[in-house]
Amino acid sequence: MSKKQTLSDNASIYQKREDISEREKWSQMSKQEKWQYFRDYYLLKLIILIFAVGFTGYVLYTTFGPRDTPELYGVVFNDQLNSEKRDTVLTNFREAMAIPEKRHIFTLDDTFTLNPESPDVTTEQKITTYAYAGKLDIIIAEETTIKYLAEGQYLQDLTQILPSDFYSSNTDQLIFAKQEEDTSDVAYGISLENSAIYKEMSVNYNYNGGKKMAIGVAVNSDHRDNAVQFIKYLLSGKV
Repeated sequence: MSKKQTLSDNASIYQKREDISEREKWSQMSKQEKWQYFRDYYLLKLIILIFAVGFTGYVLYTTFGPRDTPELYGVVFNDQLNSEKRDTVLTNFREAMAIPEKRHIFTLDDTFTLNPESPDVTTEQKITTYAYAGKLDIIIAEETTIKYLAEGQYLQDLTQILPSDFYSSNTDQLIFAKQEEDTSDVAYGISLENSAIYKEMSVNYNYNGGKKMAIGVAVNSDHRDNAVQFIKYLLSGKV
């Protein structure tokens, strides 16, 4: 037989071995060979596939999945809240409003400080951004700070948003100020001096030099009704 014919036969034999099915290849391998074969031909592809599926699922979930819904966002100036008691107050308020717990967010942020006599530009810019974007609902601060913020047009006129009976029963607790367009003093805040609920969660209420705290509703609040109900809750324990 010629050398050329021998090479041709061998090539045919090799081709036949390569043409056997994956099942046949698998059945002829030992456990070690199967593992090596899997590593060589499938492991990387499998890892890439898992990553691609996971990443696609994550993108779809974050884009179209359920989102947290802010229900109330408030800032507290120049006071510290007991985090455990604050959470209890917000939970009790949420339950009183019959709002489900899951994905409904209530926040009181006590990391803000502000001195009306020497205001911090960064703080004011942050509050301005929050307020005029509608993300800020309530502001709790010392009465002098409430007046300062009212004059800066950060707060809403309470005569326009509080229920008339509640307003009438708390006239002696109202904080008045005057904005540029006001012809007379207008109620932009209400004192928390009689709020047992606020005093309970305030760490510094009795240690802040006798300064009284008050609450107001931020301009452009996206959740004005909830803000009003929260004021009622702090002062009466009811919504």
